[in-house]
Amino acid sequence: MRSNRILLAIVFCLAVGVARQAAAIPTDELLKSLKPSGDVNDFAGILSPAEKATLEARCRQLREKTGAQLAVVTLKSLEGGQIDDFANKLFAQWGIGQKDKKNGLLLIVAMEDRKFRIEVGYGLEPIIPDMLAGRILDHELRPRFRQAKFGEGLSAAVNALCELVERGEPADREALAAQANANDTPAIVVMFLTIFVLVGSLLMGIGFGSRTVALILFGPVFAGFPLAISAAAAWPWAPLVQVPLSLLTVGLGYYLARQSADMSRRGPRSPSGGQPRSTDWTWGGIGGTGGNWSSGGGGFSQDWGGFGGGSSGGGGASGGW
Repeated sequence: MRSNRILLAIVFCLAVGVARQAAAIPTDELLKSLKPSGDVNDFAGILSPAEKATLEARCRQLREKTGAQLAVVTLKSLEGGQIDDFANKLFAQWGIGQKDKKNGLLLIVAMEDRKFRIEVGYGLEPIIPDMLAGRILDHELRPRFRQAKFGEGLSAAVNALCELVERGEPADREALAAQANANDTPAIVVMFLTIFVLVGSLLMGIGFGSRTVALILFGPVFAGFPLAISAAAAWPWAPLVQVPLSLLTVGLGYYLARQSADMSRRGPRSPSGGQPRSTDWTWGGIGGTGGNWSSGGGGFSQDWGGFGGGSSGGGGASGGW
């Protein structure tokens, strides 16, 4: 009887182990396997020895000046995980930053996923709010990663983060928001003006298709003014977007007009002789044409000093390239 109970207990333990193993997902296994060996952990192998040494020296300089801890992590892949969740869990698992000050930073990059994130500890959120973290990703990391200059991009982002922490000044959130709105204004204006560009282009195309001189003359004027204003507001990307769209819309208008003309030709004529032939040019109407981006951790005791048990509340920013 006792032996049966022991056997059942063994079977139960084995079953629980198998179930846990089956329930584990690759990203959790990856997270558990990551152990820091320094401030810079290049698990993806994208840094040269010189680049890694430069980053290590800059992170060490930040520690010595401010006590803040910056960890740089590169991964081949997140193994199916999400960058925000993974960064938050890794931050907690490693305990980046001093426990009493929560002054840790994590810059993590997943190469195959083409994703990156800056995770900010509680104590540094006044200095590096989410909007400022996102700006560092947009201006320092993304353009260099798109050119495959990975070491240069990480160095630029690390320098930007270190300079902000060393300065120690709380960010002016109102100024950041105002600047972000100002940066968005040209895009909003161009999107609005594009509507007029397309309408004018459509009219011009219909004019060509229906042999209507008034539309051929009016369409370029209606599209030309908003096209010129957009080019002045956002050169050169506005015309690079609007001109191809305009040409396509001209073609659409021409196609619609010709289709309408063909249908009219096949239809019955009025007793008085009906509609003008498709080759006739007019100044007036078109006939029948129509178209319309929290928790604490324990830290690690390594040769470089380890992390201090800091925590993050999920602040920071994510992006891709």
